[in-house]
Amino acid sequence: MKRIDLISKLVAPAFVSALQTWTASASTVAVVLAVQNVASVAPEWFAVQSVWKNIPNLRKDRSTSRATADIQIWSPNQFAEDFRLYFGSDAWIRR
Repeated sequence: MKRIDLISKLVAPAFVSALQTWTASASTVAVVLAVQNVASVAPEWFAVQSVWKNIPNLRKDRSTSRATADIQIWSPNQFAEDFRLYFGSDAWIRR
């Protein structure tokens, strides 16, 4: 999955640039990309449904999973303290 993600992040800008150069119209590029996004909904939906049906572990209840137990609740006070500690260090301010 990571390889697919990296390749798409590399190829997509080149594709849009080539399309922009070929058509010389930003609105045409926007329409082409919108049509492409709408057309990809159905294949993506069927792919997700196929994976969901073929891998039973995805359907397990995850309410007590370790990942959710490790999440810390965000606190504005903790954020302010971390902010003061970070920007008050000697690396930022020489006294």
